[in-house]
Amino acid sequence: MKAKNFLFTAVLTFGAILFATNVSGQTTNVTTGTGTATGGSTVGTVDLVLKLKDFQELTVNGGSSTVEFSFETKSDYNNPSSTVADAVAQLNVFSTKKFNIKVEATPFTLEGTEFPEVRDLFTVQATNIVTGTDAVPVTGEPVSLIAAGYLFKDLQSKTKDAAGYNINIKYTLKSGSALYDAIGYSTKAELGTSDVYTSIVTYTIIPG
Repeated sequence: MKAKNFLFTAVLTFGAILFATNVSGQTTNVTTGTGTATGGSTVGTVDLVLKLKDFQELTVNGGSSTVEFSFETKSDYNNPSSTVADAVAQLNVFSTKKFNIKVEATPFTLEGTEFPEVRDLFTVQATNIVTGTDAVPVTGEPVSLIAAGYLFKDLQSKTKDAAGYNINIKYTLKSGSALYDAIGYSTKAELGTSDVYTSIVTYTIIPG
């Protein structure tokens, strides 16, 4: 049986958003030549000002920028394990404030032909940074990876430290049979050849 490969090309476009929020509205001033002379010395004062900007960044681990499902035998089409792929530490996020992540995907394409119905047959799930999060059906419109009301690890509304969070993403196809029904027959006449369907999944970090 001809193999079908499904590639989630997860060079997953990253989103980065800057928010300018100063801790102090002061301008950094260095005072020189002021003060009073005491025993021939001069005492000066310096205003030390700390400015922090709200900042968000999302990056993709290059080692997991492609997620692949391969169906090569009848068993693959009927084996539930063939429809699950775990991308460990696929995303790294950093945020100085409460955040969420939006996810969307392009239709699968094969040699220039789009198969939008295939895109609707898979879900993604963040499995390690929140409590009880659900799998999210991925469509052509941005949807929240983390549903409202779920608690971030350590009850933090921002990332815990400067290292940010590494996020594991679980990709799940509904079933091999559903994919087979949605796609239909091979476009190639020769046995043993492969059709490779590719979709680009985009994650974007936003204030949340």
